[in-house]
Amino acid sequence: MDGLEKIIGKITAQGAAQAEKKAQDAALKREKIIAAAQSEADKIADEIIREAEKKAQTAAVRAESGAQNAAAIAVLGAKNAKIDEVIARAIKELKELPDEEYFEVLRSLALKYAVPGSGVVRMNGRDLARLPDSFAAELNAALGEGRSLVVSGDSIDIDGGLVLEYGKIIWNCSFDSLAEEFAEDVRDNARKALFP
Repeated sequence: MDGLEKIIGKITAQGAAQAEKKAQDAALKREKIIAAAQSEADKIADEIIREAEKKAQTAAVRAESGAQNAAAIAVLGAKNAKIDEVIARAIKELKELPDEEYFEVLRSLALKYAVPGSGVVRMNGRDLARLPDSFAAELNAALGEGRSLVVSGDSIDIDGGLVLEYGKIIWNCSFDSLAEEFAEDVRDNARKALFP
């Protein structure tokens, strides 16, 4: 029995190491997608700002105060639209990842937002239908002691990502919720730059 326990221990350790590696790879890929989206949004925003500044200079000759405000508002609106476009494209790319990569992204989200205690992972019906059998076991192995998650068989109304529930505490890690949070941060920075 001692040899069997050693084999089981070795298999468990290898599985946890592999799950951790996959989670790290997925987190890196997610960060690259977000970084690429941020970089593209910044480039587009810079281009829009340069154009708006040219227009604002011309308008400032006519009515400097009013024109600058109007240009800043126009720039902010255009930048917000481009930011939304880039984020929507990034979310679409996440949703279209191959299953293995997609669930590595979900696993990395769960690892990032998991808190001590026992919780429940909830997903949409499409993701539940294609969920790898090993997802929960690999996730729990990577979570470590003091944290555990069970995947609920009941679907929820989100378009991608997951929701973590710990009793009355809910962490909305849906792609739409995370994108909204990300976009709002970028918009705040744009407002600060345009309206100091």
